[in-house]
Amino acid sequence: MQLLLVLDHVIAEENAYMILPAAEEGIVPGLGNLRLTRLTRLTGARLARQVVLGGRRIAATEPEARYVCDTVVPAGDMDGAVDRAVEALRAPAVSANRHMLTVAEEPLDLYRAYLAEFAVVQAARTYAPDVLDKVERRWQERERRRAAR
Repeated sequence: MQLLLVLDHVIAEENAYMILPAAEEGIVPGLGNLRLTRLTRLTGARLARQVVLGGRRIAATEPEARYVCDTVVPAGDMDGAVDRAVEALRAPAVSANRHMLTVAEEPLDLYRAYLAEFAVVQAARTYAPDVLDKVERRWQERERRRAAR
């Protein structure tokens, strides 16, 4: 979902869902929190907090998906939807306007300050006991599945 917040046109198949799994994993969702300002503008504060803090999944077919997906299509129509989006974004000024939107949305100083703080917080979370326990459990589950094959 973090990538969806910086894309100009999002196409999802109707069986897709959006999530920030970092909440479930017990870590900080990378630039997801910085992008939370975008997510909040798109979805409203309540839904943004549900996604970031609670790991809520948004199915492409839910009404809330319209905040993060421009187009939801059946699997068989994906190629056509991509072709239409590419054509729409082919206009000569799209690149220049995209650059200006990026500069306006996230000044470089804000981006650097966030990443500096993120590095400190994420390092602490990466080695937190609850995160290490989850990693160990998932590793053991994976090894059990491999052994069962």
